Amino acid sequence: MANLEPHIRRMYADIVSYRGGFGDGVDHGPYNPFEMAAAIELTSFERAGVSVAVLHWIDSAAENSTWEDAVVGYGSRVRNLLAAKLIDHEPLVRAAAEAFLVSEDEFIAALGPVYERVVKKWAAA
Repeated sequence: MANLEPHIRRMYADIVSYRGGFGDGVDHGPYNPFEMAAAIELTSFERAGVSVAVLHWIDSAAENSTWEDAVVGYGSRVRNLLAAKLIDHEPLVRAAAEAFLVSEDEFIAALGPVYERVVKKWAAA
């Protein structure tokens, strides 16, 4: 994908407009963040955005199904990203992804700091 920046900016704007809601209603753009996380040519802005988009995907999956289905559907993909350190650019994003594998309550709690310290920071950049 040539330029992710406009898509990431829109995603951040959506998350801000939903006051920290990462799931339904957020548009991250026409790319698969799980696949894009492995791209080596990403800028810091894009890398952070792709990582946040991963959180959006898994939150949306849980909202549109059940928590258990989201973990079954995305758990191995999240584990692979964590093992390969592909979403470590923002430690709070990594922590939220790890929390996804623990419980719904821990994941939801971990999204708050991502919103406050990652999304807001990059949305203002």
